[in-house]
Amino acid sequence: LYWRHATRIKALARRFLGAGESEDGAQEVFVRAWSRLGQFRGDSAFATWLHRLAVNVLLRLVERRKVMEVDLALLATHPRERDVDLEKALQTLPAGIRAVVVLHDMESYTHEEIASALDIGVSASKMRLHRGRTALRKLMINIRRVADQPDGFRNLFILELFNECHRLFEVVHHQIHVADGAAP
Repeated sequence: LYWRHATRIKALARRFLGAGESEDGAQEVFVRAWSRLGQFRGDSAFATWLHRLAVNVLLRLVERRKVMEVDLALLATHPRERDVDLEKALQTLPAGIRAVVVLHDMESYTHEEIASALDIGVSASKMRLHRGRTALRKLMINIRRVADQPDGFRNLFILELFNECHRLFEVVHHQIHVADGAAP
């Protein structure tokens, strides 16, 4: 069971939690799968059931963290020295948006499947995907701008960029709660 599905589950955990917590996240998925194995009815392939369980477990782990971490080392990295790490950039997105981006763009889920998995509407899935892509695009553009700044202004520019990203994510987080009908 473990060896057959470990690579895919670890990759999914890395996308949701980042490299540092992916092993723990994958372990949590397999512990939960083992405890819920009796609930597998065989209506779908085992891999499909496990993937759905993994998404739910990983989303709960992301929600528990509740702390948005921005890796400033990513922002300070010169793009010519190495490529921007998309998985680190994904960690800057709020959990609900990151889940949709990962499921749609990396796991090839349809909006209908995402809506079902996350218990949201299809339009909310589309909106979150758009906002996630927009935020990632803006982050990537700003990272390139940081790389072009003279060294004397780089730290100030990074601080301004961090504050701008933080404001953007607060607005997006508020809009998600308003769209979902929850109080912010």
